[in-house]
Amino acid sequence: MKNIFLLLTLCCLGAMHAQTPQVKITNRNGCVPLLVKVQDTTAYVGKTAVNHIWYWGDNTSFTHISDTGSHAYYNSGLYTLKMVVFFSNGSADSVTYPNIINVYKKPSSIFPSNPKWSAIPARSGL
Repeated sequence: MKNIFLLLTLCCLGAMHAQTPQVKITNRNGCVPLLVKVQDTTAYVGKTAVNHIWYWGDNTSFTHISDTGSHAYYNSGLYTLKMVVFFSNGSADSVTYPNIINVYKKPSSIFPSNPKWSAIPARSGL
């Protein structure tokens, strides 16, 4: 009975220390070219992050020892961001934010180069 209690206690303590990674995303909406900055803001308990891989959603990725990264988007669309973090004990964790980055087409102005002018007839008696 004591062994079962100890096992349940250890499982519950492990669940209390389980963390979902959190990412701070700066500048996640805008027109092309859009520079997005990311930072792993998780305070990991009992483990040390040693490496991060950032998947930008446009078939590119970036591996970095630091908990920060940045990426420029040159095509409009919705993009999914994924971060995988590796720890010194050999374990890894990840978080995915579907369609979190929204890149808009560059706006364009259309002005007629040959406007047609027309005369407005004058009203008499005004």
